Amino acid sequence: MGRIALLGCGFVADLYLRSLRAMSGIEVAAVYDRDAARLDRFCAHWGLPKAGSLTGFLETLPEGALVLVFAGAMVAVGVAQIAARRSKGGYEAL
Repeated sequence: MGRIALLGCGFVADLYLRSLRAMSGIEVAAVYDRDAARLDRFCAHWGLPKAGSLTGFLETLPEGALVLVFAGAMVAVGVAQIAARRSKGGYEAL
């Protein structure tokens, strides 16, 4: 089973979830967004586990998880590198 985590849950993340749900064997392990209301709506809609903070998100990353970063370029690179080191997996900054 492939495990992924989502950092940011705006419009693009929603489009990705539509595709991910069509594939078997993919589990979303954690989701975080700095906008708490958007995070709540997104996770409730898709039935996904949410992290209450960026630190919590990083601490709960499963080993080998692919981290999809849906954040602005100024945020994405630094956070994605930290996430990649924590999960020992890869990251994709989108």
